[in-house]
Amino acid sequence: MACYHRQPGPVALRRGSGVDPKTLKELLFDAAASGDEKKLGALCQAHRQLIAEQFASWRQLPPAVPGDADAMQRQAQGLLAVAQYFAQHLGDRSLLDRLVGDPQDNPILRWQKALKHIDELMQNRQHELALGEIEALIRSFAGLRGNAVERLLPVAYGRLGECLFHLHKFQHALVATEQALALCEEINDVEGVVTYLGNLVEIHRQRGDRMTAERFAERRAKVLTEIKRPN
Repeated sequence: MACYHRQPGPVALRRGSGVDPKTLKELLFDAAASGDEKKLGALCQAHRQLIAEQFASWRQLPPAVPGDADAMQRQAQGLLAVAQYFAQHLGDRSLLDRLVGDPQDNPILRWQKALKHIDELMQNRQHELALGEIEALIRSFAGLRGNAVERLLPVAYGRLGECLFHLHKFQHALVATEQALALCEEINDVEGVVTYLGNLVEIHRQRGDRMTAERFAERRAKVLTEIKRPN
């Protein structure tokens, strides 16, 4: 779970007081991230005018944010929560209208949409087209960090390995799938480990390396046994 810097203690913002917009933004985003709808609503009610005035500037990413996918997601989630409250409870859709249709406000949704399209191409056996999109997706993760990247990057490498496998580029498929496996092991994604060990079994079989295929099959069986073993 990503951690963010918070105020050192509770900060009370009084209606009509000289509120620091940066502090207000952090309190709103904290409320959105924690799912505290009551606190979010109270802040929106008390500081409606200031929020409307500052909303456009809050959409600008701070210097430290563009490389941190979790911070980008937090900002997108906070902006959307505030905009939705204004639309649903204050009868003001102007903030929401600024966000709708702007994928740059939520990179994770953009990545997920790309993966969905890649899957559709692969299901239709359009592996050459899918390959280019997967490579572009992996490049888009360059320099980024955070939980979202840790979850999605091994999936992207896994899809890359599958595409290369179907294109009979077995050596390249092997490299990509081993990368997906290593990333899953780093984050203890057991389901991913099982999936990519299975894929490696098939790749080695297609390469005619039965001994290596059997070793990966044994590793996969061992992981499955550990999963099923009672605590």
